Amino acid sequence: MRNLQILSRYQNILEDIGDDTVTSVAIDEYGTQIFVYTLNHKLIVYKANDSNFTSPVKIAEHIFDQFIQSEIGVFIVNMEYVQELASVVMAFNTGEIHFYEMESKEAKEAGVLSGNILAAKWSPNEEHYAVASENGTLYLFTPDFDILYECPIDDGDLTFKDGIMPENEDDMEVSQAHISWRGDSSIF
Repeated sequence: MRNLQILSRYQNILEDIGDDTVTSVAIDEYGTQIFVYTLNHKLIVYKANDSNFTSPVKIAEHIFDQFIQSEIGVFIVNMEYVQELASVVMAFNTGEIHFYEMESKEAKEAGVLSGNILAAKWSPNEEHYAVASENGTLYLFTPDFDILYECPIDDGDLTFKDGIMPENEDDMEVSQAHISWRGDSSIF
């Protein structure tokens, strides 16, 4: 919500984007850099150029060409600025995790999971990145994107929507997830 409130103050960002559609927004820890991801797979970085943060200026732009060419609908599941990395980290539904380094102004691939990503969230202290995958696995990454833990999401208790077991076996896989952390980063 904070990101949308800040973005609404920057009308010129929305004008700069034009006919494209904003799909995700992240803001650095000081609120001076704004990262905007669009439906056309563009990551645009803006920086406030005055103390009132009223006139942000575009400082970088990166187009994720590999997603434009894709026949499947690629979208961002999670996008967050990580102070420790001085980067914005993006998890895509296709299982890919990318990060955009502010210092080098380059997008890099952090890794690809074997299943589509359903949800992802950095811990408040930015020491862990939890990612839920469609293959029924929960991953916990370090800031270097090494897998720290990996465990199954489904405990096999056959809990289904409205208590009704689906007729189709394909409907029995994990299809939605949400991750939230406790403020002290000890539990998610």
